[in-house]
Amino acid sequence: MKKVEIDVSSNKLLIVQDGNVTVVNPPMSGFGEQVAV
Repeated sequence: MKKVEIDVSSNKLLIVQDGNVTVVNPPMSGFGEQVAV
């Protein structure tokens, strides 16, 4: 198992795929409406 340290203090989306971490900026418009059912 491969261990990777990530910085969680920044406002980023982290996508982990096949052991690789890709950093993506969050959308400027937000993430849409969230509804609890």
